[in-house]
Amino acid sequence: MKKNDFLKCIFAAILLLLCFNLHAQNVQPVKIHVDTPGKLSSLISYDDKYLITDLTLSGNINGTDFKFIREMTELANLDLTDVKIMAGSNDLLCYENSICYGLLNNLLNLITISIPNSVTELRSGAFQDCRRLTSVIIPNSVISIKDRVFLNCTSLDSIVIPNSVISIGDDVIGEALFKAGTFHGCTGLTSITIPNSVTSIGSYVFKNCTGLTSISIPNSVTQIGHDAFSGCASLKSLIFPKNISSIESYVLINCIALTSVTIHNSVSSIGYSAFKDCASLSSITIPNSVTSLGGSAFSGCTSLTSFIIPKSITSIDDFTFSDCTSLKSITIPDRLTSLGEYAFSGCVELESIILNDYLSLMGQYVFSGCKELKSMIIPIGIKTINSKSFSGCTKLESLIISNDVTSIESNAF
Repeated sequence: MKKNDFLKCIFAAILLLLCFNLHAQNVQPVKIHVDTPGKLSSLISYDDKYLITDLTLSGNINGTDFKFIREMTELANLDLTDVKIMAGSNDLLCYENSICYGLLNNLLNLITISIPNSVTELRSGAFQDCRRLTSVIIPNSVISIKDRVFLNCTSLDSIVIPNSVISIGDDVIGEALFKAGTFHGCTGLTSITIPNSVTSIGSYVFKNCTGLTSISIPNSVTQIGHDAFSGCASLKSLIFPKNISSIESYVLINCIALTSVTIHNSVSSIGYSAFKDCASLSSITIPNSVTSLGGSAFSGCTSLTSFIIPKSITSIDDFTFSDCTSLKSITIPDRLTSLGEYAFSGCVELESIILNDYLSLMGQYVFSGCKELKSMIIPIGIKTINSKSFSGCTKLESLIISNDVTSIESNAF
């Protein structure tokens, strides 16, 4: 190709690009009424389909129309306030008065959306991976917001949940199918208020919302699923509602900025790894209504300096306080009967602990690595001192073993 011909091609391409941009800039906000569901494509020209940034719809639309909308790659603002969603489409699974998975997810340039006033349910994955989405208007008609609705909407910084909503997320105490919750991965979300209408918050709902610093949960909530706030690295405090009966497993695991937690005396159990690796938690009060502490419940709480185990607790599971490196004192209830494996392992600052005579079982490695532990009285209920129960206790000076002990396993000390 000659140099002049090459320059002509470049010049033509630049002119074409300038014309395209000029056309795009001249496209004004578009308002369209759709009488017949599935006919939106006949109301927007092929060229405008890829240029429109602001679209307001009214009338009746279905899955076919949503498929067309998803192909509008430059769409930034979508107003569906006066739309009625109809079922009956072969293109996408579409239920009447609900926004379902596949209807609007992956709209990469979508910034704002107003949900139809007729919608009662936001189904799983409705806006999943809309990473530029910053604003969502949810109408008072919505009753349920399912799991993964805003999954990975990383630009969403605030949202108002209307007081019509009863439940957020699925699988409150079960196993969520996709292990992803309603706002899972919304890293830009900084605060959210749950209205008094909500009674349940499902599993994984706020998992890895790393920018979330505060959340207000009303006393109307009676169930909070496992992993609900796991990985919320900026969350500083949480007040559990007064009507919660159990704190599920992993609910606040890896909340490294958490300093304050309030638990009411309605709670009877704390699940496995519920507060694990909450590195900033220096104190917590557990009410006497709690009868069980799950394994690893406070493992890795490196700022925890003291702990009072409620009188209602009769056993401490494996790893419950392992690696609480600042723990200096702990109060053991009078009727504790068992200490699980590694229960206090790695508590390098623990200096002393008084065990009661009801204690009949101490697991392996129970005090391993407690290098500041200086004295210990083995209660009369213990028959066996298990392997490596006190390994690494380099400052142990005084040990009283009762006559009931019949076996000391290898490497116990």
